[in-house]
Amino acid sequence: MLGANGAGKTTILKTVMGLVAPSEGRIELDGQPLGPMGPAERARRGLAWVPEGRRLFPNLTVEDNLRAGAHGRRDRDAVRQDLERVWTLFPVLRERTRQMAKTLSGGEQQMCAIGRALMRRPRLLLIDEASLGLAPILVGRVFATIEALVADGLTMLVVEQNARQALGIVNRAYVLEAGRIVHAGAREALLADPAVRTAYLGG
Repeated sequence: MLGANGAGKTTILKTVMGLVAPSEGRIELDGQPLGPMGPAERARRGLAWVPEGRRLFPNLTVEDNLRAGAHGRRDRDAVRQDLERVWTLFPVLRERTRQMAKTLSGGEQQMCAIGRALMRRPRLLLIDEASLGLAPILVGRVFATIEALVADGLTMLVVEQNARQALGIVNRAYVLEAGRIVHAGAREALLADPAVRTAYLGG
């Protein structure tokens, strides 16, 4: 989802996660309505959220933050496998295992936040502003990881202001203005749309 600040992108993610009640319509996961389910139940059903600003537990270690994502899971062997998967995706986090989250760089915090969400083994991963505040080289790394996860079969809904970067990896995109979808379609269609190019890609 693309759009300027205040367009309603984060509100949509919060609504999907059950933090905001929809004013109309309904939200379904694999054809099943989520209805009045709260965030905890939606997480158990397979939703995971990487919020804007990371929102790590600053005084916990990197490993403890990651394990927090697996809270409630009883499959200990699978949790260890998932932790190893996160270390493989983000080798720098393995080097920071015992480091407090508040001491990480912005890029490392974003990697940790994504890793924490992956520890839930989500069916749908929501990411809010993946590139916000990151140096260009780290933006590239984060988006490369997102692309790899999609290639591995994980479905994602990504909110992003960096339209050029986002449209380089997604299958489908939606452009929001003042809470309404004004453009929608496959990546190729939006990249070729003159209005989208002028507003979001610099012409």
